[in-house]
Amino acid sequence: MPIALADRLVSSRIEAAHARGTPLDACRSSRRLVPQTTVTLLADRRKSRPYGLASGEDGAPGRTEILRADGSTDLMPSKGSTRLRRGERVRIETPGGGGWGPARED
Repeated sequence: MPIALADRLVSSRIEAAHARGTPLDACRSSRRLVPQTTVTLLADRRKSRPYGLASGEDGAPGRTEILRADGSTDLMPSKGSTRLRRGERVRIETPGGGGWGPARED
């Protein structure tokens, strides 16, 4: 099944020295599937956020959306399948990692 990468956005990076306790950024990407296909998702951390350790902040939850040809958007559950038609896209936002330790103050 051909898959075309439509766009990819990675949040701004934080220097390691300033990242202590701060959740890591998530990655957002969008895929255009050609032609009709069924997409199956088996994912975690969609409702519960990745937890931080040693007083670190929690990361962002993941999210998967179907961008329909008519302009509407459907949110996919963490586990399930859906049928896509030509021109529809899947937008995947991966969960961010939880932080470690209290955030540093500059």
